[in-house]
Amino acid sequence: MLRQYGVHMSTVAGATVAALLVAKVVLLTDKLPFVNRFPEKPLMYNVVWKTAIYIVAAFVVHYLEHFIPVWWRLGSAVKANDELLHHVVWPHFWAIQLWLLVLLFLYSASRELVRAIGREQVKRMFFGPLRQGEVRRVDV
Repeated sequence: MLRQYGVHMSTVAGATVAALLVAKVVLLTDKLPFVNRFPEKPLMYNVVWKTAIYIVAAFVVHYLEHFIPVWWRLGSAVKANDELLHHVVWPHFWAIQLWLLVLLFLYSASRELVRAIGREQVKRMFFGPLRQGEVRRVDV
């Protein structure tokens, strides 16, 4: 099915691995002590702050993911950096960064809303109140 649209399976697998890598970066970044810097300010402060941190962390990890193999191959960090800078397809790079920025902003905004409103209230807002006698599963 993918072949008829010109999409190769390696492209899909690569995008999946990259998405999992960004998810791991977000989870690890959330554990840093300075991430929740503005809990008492309006939500937008934390949303913009966390989005910026996530973008920088994802950029660093993405860069290192490409930099380390080239560094090992060339044996010099300066030469590896030069080679990476010359071989990057800049329009593609910035398109991915912009898309990642939008997605991470939406993630941060929804996460902050859930933090402010409360998890149970958000569940009720999305799925409605519990019926009489129904037991909701508790996530641990």
